[in-house]
Amino acid sequence: MPTGKPKLFWDSCVFISMLTGEGRTPGEMTALLEVEQFVKDGHATVFTSAITLVEVLELHLTPEHSVKFRGLVANPDYPFVPVDVRIGELAREIRDYHHARGVKIKTPDTIQLAVAIHYKADALHTYDGCGNKRKKTDLLMLPRPICGKYNIEISIPKLPARVSPLRGDEQLPLAEDLPETTESQ
Repeated sequence: MPTGKPKLFWDSCVFISMLTGEGRTPGEMTALLEVEQFVKDGHATVFTSAITLVEVLELHLTPEHSVKFRGLVANPDYPFVPVDVRIGELAREIRDYHHARGVKIKTPDTIQLAVAIHYKADALHTYDGCGNKRKKTDLLMLPRPICGKYNIEISIPKLPARVSPLRGDEQLPLAEDLPETTESQ
């Protein structure tokens, strides 16, 4: 029977919340910390894109938050995957599909979504759309499946539903499918 750890993609805002806690309810922070511990215990893999590095560092973090974030960037448990032409083409497909339907998704969001889809994340975790000013362009509000064909769960951080051994021919993408990262990436 095939087994594997769930792969979770974290949007930039999840890292920002993990660092600062700003804008999150106590329940959201508890859930985020549970997921973080689940990953630390080796039950799931979290990954994100290099775009997250840009989005987080543009915030002018406190020195303490900056050191903590730099530690995450260097931590192999939180790989930051590169954005390449394949991701760019998928992001363009996502943007064009939704723009044609009147939903103008921001470019960084389309890139993040493309990375999650391309590397077969089981879920994309984000807070984009959970506030009081929800818009149809927020990641949490997008109609599924994405582009009418990509089935990916988009939710606020929560423990994965599929954490037990799989049955039959079901197979989760394995963490080993993620590209190798080096410090220079």
